[in-house]
Amino acid sequence: MSKALVASMLMVCLVTVMEPTTATTTFTTNPIGFLALTSPGYQYGPTVMLVGDSYVAMWCSPGVNGAWDAIRMSISPDLQTWGEAAIILTPQSGYDSNSVCDPSLVSYRGQWFLYHTCINTANPPDGYTNNRICVAVADSVLGPYYSKSYPVIQDLNCTKDYTAAYCVGQPSALVAPDGKGVLVYYSKVTTADTTPPNPGKIYVAYAPDGLTFSPYTDGAVYPQRDVDVKYDRWSRQFVMVQGDVGSSTLTYSTSPDGIHWSAYAEPQRIISTNPNLPSGGTNNNPGLVGLPDGSFDGMTTVIYGSSVTVGWGDWKLYASSGVLNTTTSDCLTCAENSCDFACRDASGTKEGKCAAPMSRNGLDCCDCVPRVFPAACENCVAGGDCVAGCRLLGYATGVCASPGGTNPLACCSCVH
Repeated sequence: MSKALVASMLMVCLVTVMEPTTATTTFTTNPIGFLALTSPGYQYGPTVMLVGDSYVAMWCSPGVNGAWDAIRMSISPDLQTWGEAAIILTPQSGYDSNSVCDPSLVSYRGQWFLYHTCINTANPPDGYTNNRICVAVADSVLGPYYSKSYPVIQDLNCTKDYTAAYCVGQPSALVAPDGKGVLVYYSKVTTADTTPPNPGKIYVAYAPDGLTFSPYTDGAVYPQRDVDVKYDRWSRQFVMVQGDVGSSTLTYSTSPDGIHWSAYAEPQRIISTNPNLPSGGTNNNPGLVGLPDGSFDGMTTVIYGSSVTVGWGDWKLYASSGVLNTTTSDCLTCAENSCDFACRDASGTKEGKCAAPMSRNGLDCCDCVPRVFPAACENCVAGGDCVAGCRLLGYATGVCASPGGTNPLACCSCVH
């Protein structure tokens, strides 16, 4: 990656605040094929984004040193050719010694927040032995990532027995449309959740600092578990894709406000997936491709685990293209992947918009417009590197606490 790209990793895109439009009801998808990743064992639960002029993918994969799972990463110039896969996160705290899985990456105030499911079934510090959500933070998308030493989202009233219910996990993070906080959608599965095919519900939490979460709304927002959520900047719609290991069907839903969603599993809300799926196989744990803030231009790619053979865990990442509202956003006839991709540059300073839906003329296909970045902490700590600065002071990690500020003493929030 170029120096300009590394510099761009210290910034996060601000989504323009507008009133939501009437909910979009079409999301047209088409299967593409398996991703050519060089990664051992299973691949599922991806988080994928366009960072500058490259795609960065992370996913759940087999663990090392006795852990169940680890998170691996690879980089691609085009979603087709992928570099060597490398482990980007393994267990680091007393709350994740069994597993770090289900990654969701977002850039906010100059730092990179890698939310993930974490579990310690033996001896966690507080004695709670079921799933919850932890976060690791980095100054660069390439890492290193350092874990906050305690979970950020959990429900200690959910059973401690991880064999009885899944409880809290499978996060999906994006910057709120006003740019002033992070939204995390997550699964919660209790012993009372029995509605098939994927028992559980989706909740959403909000943190102005990316660390301190509270409920964004009362109660659940969706009736099935395991989703990824992105925000279409131009239609001002939230888009959700859903599917767990209990089903071969992936579905989508849309929302004008991130709270009220179109109904689950309407016949027209099925995503087109791997046409060669073996009988009894599954498509599961989908992710949507977007920009580092969790937004996209109406065109995206749905990436998910798909069975190679029948049997738990024989999943590789598979891709299907996706267009929200083809009459206004479908420029895949003249632009590869998306208009964000067509407008890419190494510094990540541009974003795209479909200018000529269904056109085959690449010259009038996309409008490229400047991205607007909110303030980070580059004016009060060298490079805006709060993680590095806090670790020098003996803390586990750190985040920008005073975006745009110039006072070094009030710049970063350091945490254990």
